[in-house]
Amino acid sequence: MRKGYIFDFDGTLADTFLDSLIAFNKSLIEYDVDTFHINDLENVSYVDFRNFAHRLEDNADNLPIKDIQLAYRRNSLESKRYHTELYPGIHDVLKTLKDNGVSISICSNRDQILLDSLVDYLLGDIAFDCVVGYREGLPGKPDPYKLNRIIEKSNLDKDNVLYVGDRSADILTAENANVDMAFVTWGQKDDISMHCNYPLKMIDNAYDLLDL
Repeated sequence: MRKGYIFDFDGTLADTFLDSLIAFNKSLIEYDVDTFHINDLENVSYVDFRNFAHRLEDNADNLPIKDIQLAYRRNSLESKRYHTELYPGIHDVLKTLKDNGVSISICSNRDQILLDSLVDYLLGDIAFDCVVGYREGLPGKPDPYKLNRIIEKSNLDKDNVLYVGDRSADILTAENANVDMAFVTWGQKDDISMHCNYPLKMIDNAYDLLDL
């Protein structure tokens, strides 16, 4: 068990994808922008959605991106979160770490206001040392800035830190920060991340994190 564990949030601690997608589509409708087509809510491809989002980004000059982002924040905060939940074992693992005096933090690219709301909703009884999301003007992952700041603020040595994530961006973040990384297989993985040699271990069960 390390002295410090730093977690990505979406796809690592919590399954937020479907409710995020619903809020995103609702925001696009408000501005007459074509939405991401959903045939079956239970079998939506994250990769297909990311490709759709990238196409929107490529057309950003012709879209009210800032307004859509603000609408997404509002719709997400107002969401009933019917599909949002922690992954199996996550709450027990976090509680065990805290009970053993381990520093635990969150490093996410999710909007800070939305991240704070979700952490309070799902993990309000867990005392995180730092919860750091997207803030305008600060670099996001895979830039190691936020991860390094959490480590500094928590007075941790990098040799005693484990970063936990579910995407190739998380692998790059850990590598750029020169921090050991565990990759969880239940999140928003892609082919690149599944064949990368950097992670210390591929994690199929949350409880296995306690052995690293």
